[in-house]
Amino acid sequence: MMDLSYSAVSWLITISVGLITGYLVRFYLRVLSLPRGPFPLPIIGNILIFRNTKVNQFVTVTELHETYGPVYTLWFGTTPMIIGDYDYGPVLVSLRRVAHSAVRKLAASEKLSHLVDDVVNESADNDHQ
Repeated sequence: MMDLSYSAVSWLITISVGLITGYLVRFYLRVLSLPRGPFPLPIIGNILIFRNTKVNQFVTVTELHETYGPVYTLWFGTTPMIIGDYDYGPVLVSLRRVAHSAVRKLAASEKLSHLVDDVVNESADNDHQ
């Protein structure tokens, strides 16, 4: 009887460690796929960098801009927010259009192609407003 409960506990620990490791690997692979920024902690992200700036968070954001350049990623919990200079806006819009045109070429059916066209046109219209 003692061996059975010990075995169950060891399996539970093994499964827990495996799930946590899988979560961490997925999280940090996602971190590496985005523009660089302050090192995020799992679950809480970069929230702690704002703990000492109760009055003026603009100073912290300016320091981050000087450290990481014009485009960087902040993590609020598990949600990334990519911060960029206003000057990079037209470049990002043109890159998004190139990506949409690549998707349009790969669209398997005409219906999907029309849906992609509608999304691209609506996105472009919203960018110009």
